[in-house]
Amino acid sequence: MSEIILTPTVAALSDELGLITAEIKRLTAQKENISAELKLLGAGLYFGHTHKTLVYYTKAQAVVNWKAVAEHMKPSRQLITAHTSEKAGFLSAKPSLIDA
Repeated sequence: MSEIILTPTVAALSDELGLITAEIKRLTAQKENISAELKLLGAGLYFGHTHKTLVYYTKAQAVVNWKAVAEHMKPSRQLITAHTSEKAGFLSAKPSLIDA
């Protein structure tokens, strides 16, 4: 008995990635809408039949704009160069619909 191994085509892989990405966007928007509705109820623990959701307050935090601080200090080109490193390049995959 022989074994048949099916390998996906590039077209099938691209289409599947696009469909999954679109579904993630749709589900993310739905998640954000439902989360916003629960947040309107205020802080608390809300129970469903299979899940529970904790709505809680996160206190404010100070955030330093280090770029603005550095620009204000007017560092020399040598100082900037001494503390600059290069991140390695990498491949990305970004699906989009083909125009009909």
